[in-house]
Amino acid sequence: MGEKRAQRLRVTLSRFKGEPAIDGSPLQGLLVVASVKGGKFLVILSFFFLISCAAYPRYTTHPVSQPSSISESKIDKLKMTRIMESYLGESHSKYDCSALVHQVYLRYSGINLPFETKKLYLLVKKVEKEELAFGDLVFFTEDGLSPFHVGIYTGNNQFVHSSSSQGVIISSLDEKYYARRFLGGRRVIP
Repeated sequence: MGEKRAQRLRVTLSRFKGEPAIDGSPLQGLLVVASVKGGKFLVILSFFFLISCAAYPRYTTHPVSQPSSISESKIDKLKMTRIMESYLGESHSKYDCSALVHQVYLRYSGINLPFETKKLYLLVKKVEKEELAFGDLVFFTEDGLSPFHVGIYTGNNQFVHSSSSQGVIISSLDEKYYARRFLGGRRVIP
């Protein structure tokens, strides 16, 4: 009797026939076909189902779609420049400063940064002005304490940001307006 029961509840792992291959996909190997009393049931097991209700950080400073080793590598300037250039000229109503930063880093490496400048300022690693590198975030203040504006440093004291009057543009840290309001730099990818 025990052998018959075990035979009826036998679970066989196989790829679901008729579906396209999903090689390299995080879903590969998660399809399970179970035979129970001659009937077949498709059971999809996924790690995501197990954690869907678990507490998960809303913002990340590491790539969510790529191995974490990318955060240890240098920024691909050409790739990030092309991403930033695609936003130049967009209106401020479409992308405010923190939304622009969010979109650029999400498209660049899957990093999910907050949409709020103050949260962004507190989340990432501090960098001195003299140590600013391509891709670092530059923050500006009105009261000398809290950030109200953010941009992405591109080198040569230039940064891409979303100006409330001009939309997404390139400006200089040497411009009087920004020089007086510079609060600090932050590095997302070391």
